[in-house]
Amino acid sequence: MNATFVVFARRKSQEPLTKIGTVTVKQGASVEESVSKEHGEDWIELVAIPETAMEWAIGGDE
Repeated sequence: MNATFVVFARRKSQEPLTKIGTVTVKQGASVEESVSKEHGEDWIELVAIPETAMEWAIGGDE
């Protein structure tokens, strides 16, 4: 079963984490490798949150 992750990133430590997209990861695949492959490694921080764990207060329809 595949899992979709919402990805947030930043390039500078003083920047806020910003949503840059999503990535779908196949069962058994590495989330870290999948996110890096899809969004590159030109970040100081990348965060992948399972879409099923997201609780949007505002803006969940983006």
